[in-house]
Amino acid sequence: MEEYKSNDELLNHLLLKGIIVNNKKKAKEQFERYTYYSIVNTYKEAFKTNNQYISGVTFEEIFSLYDFDKNLRSIFLKYALEIEIIIKSLLANMVAGNYGIKDYLDINCFDATSKAKEKEIKELQVRISDEIEKNYGKHPAITHYKDTYGYIPPFVLVKVLTFGKISRYYIWLKQNVRQQISKYFKLSDKSVRSNPF
Repeated sequence: MEEYKSNDELLNHLLLKGIIVNNKKKAKEQFERYTYYSIVNTYKEAFKTNNQYISGVTFEEIFSLYDFDKNLRSIFLKYALEIEIIIKSLLANMVAGNYGIKDYLDINCFDATSKAKEKEIKELQVRISDEIEKNYGKHPAITHYKDTYGYIPPFVLVKVLTFGKISRYYIWLKQNVRQQISKYFKLSDKSVRSNPF
C-alpha cells in the first residue's frame, strides 16, 4: 500500500484478497484503534502459503494473533519493569553500603584496572553528570538534594538513569559489589525452585 486508504478502502482491500471479515464494523474500529498496518501487515505471513492467503482465513484470526502478541508483550514489559526496579534498588543499596551516599561516583569505586577501562568509566561519569544536570529543576528529588546537600545520593540517582546507563554503571563496579547484587538473584532463584507456589 503506497497511498493513504480510508478504513472502508482498507476493508475492501482485505475482502479483495479473499480474507473473510465476519464483523466489518468491528474490523474498521480495530483499524482505527491499532492501525491496519500493525494488525494485517505485521501478521499476514502466518496466514499465507506460497504467497497466497490460506482459504477461509478470517480477519478475526489475524486480529487474534495480533492481540495475543500485544498481550504477551504487555506481560514481558510488566516483568521487565519489575526487574529494572529491583536492579536499580539493589544497585543503589549496595553502592551506598559500600561507598556511602556522597562519593560513590569517585573513580576509586570502579574497576579501573586499565587506561581503557578508566576512559570508559570517565565517560560514564560524564553521562551521569549530564543526566543529573538535565533533571535538575525538573525532578524534585534531584533538585532538592543538589540544592540542599550539593550531591545526589544513589537511591535518588537511579530514579533518573535509564536501564542502559544502570547496566553500564553495574559493569564498571568493582567485582565484590557486582557479586553482592548478583547474589540476590541466586537466592531468589533457589527460593523459587524450592517453592514454586
